Amino acid sequence: GASILDYGCGKGDFINLLLNKSESPKIILAADADSSMINTISNLFSDPIKRGIVTPKLISNPSELSDY
Repeated sequence: GASILDYGCGKGDFINLLLNKSESPKIILAADADSSMINTISNLFSDPIKRGIVTPKLISNPSELSDY
């Protein structure tokens, strides 16, 4: 039931690992500075995104995370 920040999420390998655990996290904020990686996350994890478990976010500076 934890909230997880995956900063520099890339293609989502860590997200996939987390979602396949017996105790899935409550929320995963998937942040990356590369828009193509955020697009990949959006495509690969569309169902968890719709359910509100995964939130992809394009972030170029860690200070932008203060809003979350």
